[in-house]
Amino acid sequence: MMSSRVVKRNDTANAISGEVATQLASIEEDRAVEETHEGNSAEESYDAEKVDRSQDGAPGDSTSVTLEGDNGGSYFPWREELESLVRGGVPIALRGEMWQAFVGVGARKITGYYNKLLDERTDVLDEKDLKDQVVNEQKSSPKKDPKPEKWKGQIEKDLPRTFPGHPALDEDGRNALRRLLTAYARHNPSVGYCQAMNFFAGLFLLFMPEENAFWALVGVIDEYFEGYYTEEMIESQVDQLVLEDVVRERFPKLAKHTDILGVQVTWVTGPWFLSIFINMLPWESVLRVWDVILFEGNRTMLFRTTLALLDLYGPALVTTKDAGDAITLLQSLAGSTF
Repeated sequence: MMSSRVVKRNDTANAISGEVATQLASIEEDRAVEETHEGNSAEESYDAEKVDRSQDGAPGDSTSVTLEGDNGGSYFPWREELESLVRGGVPIALRGEMWQAFVGVGARKITGYYNKLLDERTDVLDEKDLKDQVVNEQKSSPKKDPKPEKWKGQIEKDLPRTFPGHPALDEDGRNALRRLLTAYARHNPSVGYCQAMNFFAGLFLLFMPEENAFWALVGVIDEYFEGYYTEEMIESQVDQLVLEDVVRERFPKLAKHTDILGVQVTWVTGPWFLSIFINMLPWESVLRVWDVILFEGNRTMLFRTTLALLDLYGPALVTTKDAGDAITLLQSLAGSTF
């Protein structure tokens, strides 16, 4: 297997200005058209089946965007305009291309790498081939594999759980999802596969072609959430410790109350972070959170969203009488807010 990993964002700084300028020019044109046809626009839905899937020409294969450090202002002249767009919500028709630009799909892509990962085994083509492979393996002697792909069974369990009923994830869509998750697990054996990744991959597949979705997933897990989904989950634990400190600092009354009840807020916020709020927030809100995370290239939005929820529901939380009530209310916060 190739050992090539992600291309760092600062290695692609020189290419970003022209790409984002093109995207913004397109946005301005779209806005002008909308203004001349005011009143004709149908309600904008965040149902992913309405996304323009005619992106197979590798659109948006641009470099990633960062707001951190000196890089943010030195090579990115459209920073303020694009940030304003992201804060207001990326237009549904542009979301796929913009996400690819934010993550830097084009800069990350290594020709032939995705297919090479899939060619390492022959059991990731489709559901029928997979079933035939299982039958054949049961009839034959076990293969000598120093690194058995233990994650394959979990992927199969999670495929039908990924946005069930969504038309984009029919049989062909599930096969694409299987290939994408398999390729990533082989690309990064230290992570392999863990639950929640199926939703990330499925989300990307709703907005971009399969191979581009793979490189977007690489960017998110290998870079933005590096160390989050390893077996030790070190970075995830660190984030929860940081969040706990921030909650105690900003909401001392709430922290004292949960201490008395024997409740840790991080019991609930941990899954929020690990899922990046997918299935925790309404669909429109999830997409808005992802817009910002992919644009900023870090996890800060997870903290901001969580703190906003606690700020909004803090008064109700401090009135809970026991641990069960507190946990129930905490678990309901995300889904009942937006």
